[in-house]
This record gives sequence, C-alpha cells and structure tokens, in this order.
Amino acid sequence: MPPEGQIYFELLQIEINAAHIRHVLKSQLKKGISPSQIIPAIEKDSLQKIRNSVSALLLTIQPSKVLKKDLNELEAEYIKVRSAINETLKWLEYLIAVYRQVLSTDTLPEGESNVIHNLEAELFELQKKLDPALKAVLKKRAEENRDIGGILQRAINHMEKETFVRTKKIVLKYEKSGKEKYDLIQSTFTRFFNNLRAHSDKILSFIQPKLPEWNEMVLSSTKGFFIEAVPDLPCSILFTVQGKCYLIFENVGHFLGVGVYKVVLRSICLPQGAIRALIKPIKAIASSDDKNSPEVQRAKKAKQFDDMWLEANMLMKLKNTKGIVEMDERMVFEIDGEKNLFLTEEYYWDGTLWDYLKYPIYNKIESAKLSKKKQRKILFDLLTGLAAINKNQIVHRDIKPDNILMDLKKSGGRAVIADFHLSAYLHDKDRILNSGFLPEWAAPECAKIHLHPDRPKDELSNDYLSITSDKLDIWSMGLVFYALIAYELPFWVQREAEQNITIEAEELFPILAHLKKGWLPEHLKSSPYFPLLEKMLEPDPQDRCTAIEALQILNKCGP
Repeated sequence: MPPEGQIYFELLQIEINAAHIRHVLKSQLKKGISPSQIIPAIEKDSLQKIRNSVSALLLTIQPSKVLKKDLNELEAEYIKVRSAINETLKWLEYLIAVYRQVLSTDTLPEGESNVIHNLEAELFELQKKLDPALKAVLKKRAEENRDIGGILQRAINHMEKETFVRTKKIVLKYEKSGKEKYDLIQSTFTRFFNNLRAHSDKILSFIQPKLPEWNEMVLSSTKGFFIEAVPDLPCSILFTVQGKCYLIFENVGHFLGVGVYKVVLRSICLPQGAIRALIKPIKAIASSDDKNSPEVQRAKKAKQFDDMWLEANMLMKLKNTKGIVEMDERMVFEIDGEKNLFLTEEYYWDGTLWDYLKYPIYNKIESAKLSKKKQRKILFDLLTGLAAINKNQIVHRDIKPDNILMDLKKSGGRAVIADFHLSAYLHDKDRILNSGFLPEWAAPECAKIHLHPDRPKDELSNDYLSITSDKLDIWSMGLVFYALIAYELPFWVQREAEQNITIEAEELFPILAHLKKGWLPEHLKSSPYFPLLEKMLEPDPQDRCTAIEALQILNKCGP
C-alpha cells in the first residue's frame, strides 16, 4: 500500500455494527451458551449458503463455460460470496475476543477451540477455492483500465465543456451581467481546468501503476479505501470494492452544496469516466466554545452518522426509481475514532429546479422558462418518485425547489427528488418528533398544530403524529408545481422574496393555518394543470389527493 496521503480502510457491514454484535455475543456467553452451541446455527444459516455459492461460482469459470457467464455478473457474485466469507471470519474474531473476555483468560477450552478452528479453517479453504474467480475478475479490470489516461482526459474535456455552456447561458442570458463578468468567470474556470490537465499526468502516474495491487487488495478484503490529501495532487482518492476510482476535487467550482454536517463535491469516476457527486461528512473541528462534554459530542456525531445511514438506506430502497436521486455506492470509514459515511450519487448537470425558476420569477426572463414538454416531463417524474416514496411508507418532509435536481439533456430531460435528511418512516415516531420542517413549504395541518405551542408536550406530540402522512409531501410538491406551472411563488413566499425579509414562523403559521378551499389565485384556472394544483393544494388533508391520484389527474390534463 502506498505511503502517500492519509489512508482509511472501509468498514465491513459487521464492523459497522460491531458494538451490538459484541453485546449479543457477551450476553449469550454469560448465560453459559458456549461457542460450540452458537456455531452450528451459523453453519446452518450462513456457511451452507457460502458453500453453495462457491460451488456455483466455480462451475461458471470452467473452461467450457467461462464464455457463457457475463463477466459483470461473475464479478458481482464473487464480491458477494467473498464478502460473506470475510464477514463470517470477522464474526469469529469477535466471538474469540468476547469469549476470552468472559473467561478472563487467553487460553480457550480445547473442545471449544477445536470447533472454532475447524470453522475458521473451512472458511480459509473456501477463500482459496475462489482464486480462479479472483483471477478472472482481475483480468477483466485490467482490460477496463487499459485506456484510463484517455478516459480521464475525455472526462475533463466533457466537464469543462458542460461547465462553460451552462455558465455562459446563466451569466449572459439569464443574469444579463455582461461580458466583463463572464470573461472573469470564464478565466477562473480556464485556469482551473488547465491546472487539472497539467496535473492529470501526475494523477495517472500515481494511480496507474498501483491499480493491479489496489484491485487485488479490495477484492480479497472486500474493503475499499480512502486516501486523503495526496501530496502534489489536486484531489483525494476513493477506491471501491467494485474497482471504481473516484478523484474527489475539494476546490472552487466543485463544491456542489454544503450542509451543517456534510459537503457535496464533484468527482470523476474511473475507469468509467463518469462525473459523479460525492457526499462526505464535514470534519468536525474542536471549538473552545463547545461546552458539551466529550460524551455528548460523541453522541452528537453518532447521531449524525445514524441520520446519514438512514438516508442512505432509504435511497437504497428507492434505487432505480424514476424521479428519485440515484445513489451508486455507500462506504463507511473510521476516521479519528468516529464512523464516517461516504455516498456517491449520479451527477445532475443542471443543478436544482430553483436554478430554473428564479430567473423567470425574479428577473422575468422569459427565455429561462422551460418548454411545455419538459415542464410536463418534470411533473410526471416527480409524481412518480413521490408515489414510490409514499409506497415505501416514507414521508420526505423537505420537498422544495432546492431539493429537486435537474438534468435536462438526458432522456429528454428529467427531475429527481433529493436530500432525504429530514425523511422518516411513518412508523418511526421518535424521528418524526425529533426532526424539523421548513415552514414556508409546510402543509396547513402542520401550521395549525403550532398555533398554540404552549400546549402540553404530549398533546403536541400526539397531534403531530396524527397529521404525519403522505399528504404532507403532496402539499409541498403541490407548491413546487405551483411555482413551476405559474412561474410565481405562493403569496407568503413571494412576500419574503420581494421584501427581502424572512417571515417568522409565528407570523407564517396563522397564514397557512387559515387557508380556505379555493385559495388559489383566479388566473391559475386558465392553466391546463389547474385541476392537478387544486387537488394537491387542498387545505384539508382529507380532501387532498394521493401521489397515485395526482398521476391520474396529470394524465387527464393537457396540453
């Protein structure tokens, strides 16, 4: 492994849950249940599946059959079974450590030691049997990486072209800032891309000779790794078990978004040459102003990880769903004693929906408006995504134009719902009660509850749980559609924008709580989408449509 930069290795799934697994094992062993009694259950549940998978995999790489098996499928199956072996070996390691702790000795009883040794020996033997499959996968990856230099150059060229096209359109056409400002911005980007090209040879000379070693290492350990702050390179490196090498740029022009706890960065994924969004936690910096104890600080960091992990789980459940941001991979690293979750997502070149609404709404730039065809496609995509969210018993709770990502060139234009950091499963009462919402885009039933915040806490909690349903998201999405269809904002949001003020929640809640049926402006009735807006923006949630019903209404709407 190269010494350059700070290196962190990915945690296996079992290592992420190590504390819980150790606790369960300790509880069993303290009750007098011995390893020889625990292991048969593992053999029955996991080991037999591993044996069968290894046998099936070996059959596919026999000389007479190797061409019949798709190499991508072979690679995925190899990673799956090798991960299962490594996870089981790690479980055995925990079992031995906890058993020694319970016995207060390093020497295990002979009978128990033999049972553990036999399982361990079989797992190592199964690992060895996978060598032919490992060689086949390594050969496949070597072929994929053969033109990695050309792939990197084409990715940089594509990134530069797309950046300039969008910058020119926004600065000159929409903002009308003049050629002087555009030339200044263009000059900044030109210097960056020229610098990136100048460094591309250094990047390649760093990673290319190491790719065979890296691939063999991640395929054997089923752990990726993260190299932070590589000297003399303009990027960090994330290398995954799937053989993807992400070049992560943490400089001007590549910050896509920054939250309280995480940052979104642009990256190049090799050998595919794809541009991807990478999400990683912001490194916590100790502050003398933080009066919390170390235990409280650790608990806060643990909760941040748990929240990101839940968000990633939701995205995995919604994977390959139209209208939902596409997550590629998630990896967990232990950095400075804390678990850190990294996510990679598809990159959406056109930014957020708000980027396309603000110019016609604020600056009255007619040319910035989306075509009717793209407008309708966006409505369909977002309702399809929302229907999937609701079907999975999830409530998003933060739907707004800033959380809608756009890619208008791909597949005739598309839009996806992103940022699930406030989302909750409908059965998760604790999360529902302990996560907030944005008042401007919240439904009237939320506002009504907050009209009298001095009520007993239990009463407020029960009321909030009672109104939490998919209808909250329907209202918020209805407001997004209002802005997209009419190119204007609801009057309470418009007032904030025009007067450049923030309406306090105490003032906003009475406005929302007292909205009546038929509150939509009269001029919207001429829109072919008025029936859709009317049903999505019913103040009474009982009268409000579901996402599926909204799709049915959309299909009946013109043009």
